Amino acid sequence: MPLLATLHGRTEHETHCLGLHALAAALREQGRGCLLLGPALPWAALASAVVRARARAVLVWSQTPLTGRAYRLVRFGCGAPDPPSRPQP
Repeated sequence: MPLLATLHGRTEHETHCLGLHALAAALREQGRGCLLLGPALPWAALASAVVRARARAVLVWSQTPLTGRAYRLVRFGCGAPDPPSRPQP
C-alpha cells in the first residue's frame, strides 16, 4: 500500500463525522492522500489501521469530552509506531 498523507479516525463511541468529511474533501482538493475511517472505531482497530495504512499523520476526531478522554488519546499516541520514512527520489 502506498504511503498516505493522513489517516482520519474517530474515537470509540464517536459518531459525528461532518468535520472529518470536510477536512478529507479539502485535502483531496489539494491533491493530498487521506483515508477516512468509519464511525465509533474501537481503539484496537484504529491502531491496526495506523500500522497497515502507513500514514504519515493520524488525526483522531472527538466532538465531546465524553468520547475524547485525554488519557485514551495519550495512551493511543504512546503506542503508535514511528511514521514511515519518505521514499528517496
